[in-house]
Amino acid sequence: MSCRPFKTSEANAKAFLKTKGAIDNFLNIKDLNTFRKENAILKEQAKNKYFPNVKDWNEKIFFENREGTKAIPNKKVFKQIDNINGIYYSPTEQIVKTEKTVNSLAKATYFKDSDTKKASDVFTEISKSNYPLNKLAEKLLPYVKANDVDIELSNETFKFNLEDGTETTAAGVYDSNNNKVMLFKNEYFDNIEKLIIHEVLHSISAYQLKQDSETNNDFKKLFDYAKENIPKSYELENIDEFLVGIFTDSKFIKQLQKLPAIEVKKYKNFLEEVIDYLLSLMKLTKGTTLYDQAFDIATNVLEEQKQYSETMKNEEEYMRKQIEEMDNYLYSSAQKITSGVEELFNENPELANQVYEALGFDSLITSNDKIIYGHPGIGKTYLRDSGRTNVIDFDSDYKNKINEKFNLPKGFKARNDFQNNNKEKYQQAIRELWNEAKQEAKETGKQLFASDMILLREFANDFDKVITMSKETFIKRAKQRNDYTPGLEGTEGWKNSLDIAIANINKSKVFTTDKYLSDLFITPEQKQQALQLYSQYLNTGKNDIKGFKEFVEKQSGQEVKEKTQETKKDIVSSAIENQIEELIRKGIIKSKCD
Repeated sequence: MSCRPFKTSEANAKAFLKTKGAIDNFLNIKDLNTFRKENAILKEQAKNKYFPNVKDWNEKIFFENREGTKAIPNKKVFKQIDNINGIYYSPTEQIVKTEKTVNSLAKATYFKDSDTKKASDVFTEISKSNYPLNKLAEKLLPYVKANDVDIELSNETFKFNLEDGTETTAAGVYDSNNNKVMLFKNEYFDNIEKLIIHEVLHSISAYQLKQDSETNNDFKKLFDYAKENIPKSYELENIDEFLVGIFTDSKFIKQLQKLPAIEVKKYKNFLEEVIDYLLSLMKLTKGTTLYDQAFDIATNVLEEQKQYSETMKNEEEYMRKQIEEMDNYLYSSAQKITSGVEELFNENPELANQVYEALGFDSLITSNDKIIYGHPGIGKTYLRDSGRTNVIDFDSDYKNKINEKFNLPKGFKARNDFQNNNKEKYQQAIRELWNEAKQEAKETGKQLFASDMILLREFANDFDKVITMSKETFIKRAKQRNDYTPGLEGTEGWKNSLDIAIANINKSKVFTTDKYLSDLFITPEQKQQALQLYSQYLNTGKNDIKGFKEFVEKQSGQEVKEKTQETKKDIVSSAIENQIEELIRKGIIKSKCD
């Protein structure tokens, strides 16, 4: 704001108003009209210089009392301006000039080897340092360990609005959704320890402050009283900042100490040594003030959340053991299957497919199918993007290399135009890429899917299965995708050519479907059922597929239900499901539907 002969923006603004004859040395307003005029000029200067991108910024630089006789500095704005200019305040409100970012401070102290550390590890280091609040860090350690969040250095920028609507950025934040603390690398801040303690305090109190309890109700009474009797302060933005300020902000502590205690229940202080230590740093003594009450209740909030976190850990450990027992049961159950059946399926895919067909699982893709031709429009890309990590989509994973090789723009259209004008080059590139894709599939064990007609014509023997669809189904899907061109030179003509190529393929490999690829896989449950039933059939002394079909028919209906559902596995599964539902109800774990 105008020239800056003083260190802080507040001192500079006061000097400006004094030179204009608006106020005296004691902030008494000498001329109200002059004061308001010059205050408006300061406001405009601040907006243009420091807050040009803040929508609807409308802060006064100085307030005035009701009588218009006293100027009151807007501390919040002055601190924001000082922060922008690299001036911050230590816990004792001494002015510190800094050009250091959160990242430079963190990397020089607690994050030398990693961008992520456990809160308990950082608090342990702070407690052993010479930082003035080292004893606070030490005493808070049991609470921190109960909800030991990750502290992560982030390249992001976090913007938020203050209670009055002013937009600002944060040097750190506690992300309650993901239960972690984030420190923003590029923000300027001179006190990394205070920033860490501040955000971790949120992590060990935020949940409990949301509960409807007697403790919280009394704490809110103190918060409301403080808000009514203390000028605007960031520590009074909300009840979360109120609690943190009680432990970390010396100015706020002094303000609370000046307020008398109010009528609330007497609470035990779980951190008696801490309050004595904090007050001694500020040369204050314990008494019967609002601060003493607030500190006592704040320690109860921390204690209640610690107990809650420890209870949740016990329940989570119980849940983990139940799931482990379930896994062990499933594993032991699987071992009971006749030893050679799965190996038999792997060695004889045709037999496996006949078994699946007898069970109503026909036209499905099994783990024995390593390379599959999938008709265009059958959903190869969707299959890969749906979360499957064991598939290679030749179209998505390899053909974009043609764009790179021939310096084409990205995307299918540029590649298609190149194919139309450079057919031989394009086809040779496809052949080379196909060999690369097959090698990757062989080395990784992934299933390879492709849909190029040239591959069907030249590499028919590579395919374990060819999945096609009717002309009607294909035309319908092409129209749905806005990819239909009428006439024999268009979509229908192309389909005719593809059907001719497929007609030359070994018919045992070809399957026609109106489903999508994602619907054609044998699920682990289906494979398990097939292995179990075929194992039972072999135990009868027979092994022909016709006899197996008759065996399945006899086992159908209610008898099959009893044999496949009323087992120990299902009983244990039901117990686990009930426990999961209970934990979801309590909010310990999240439902997949959330």
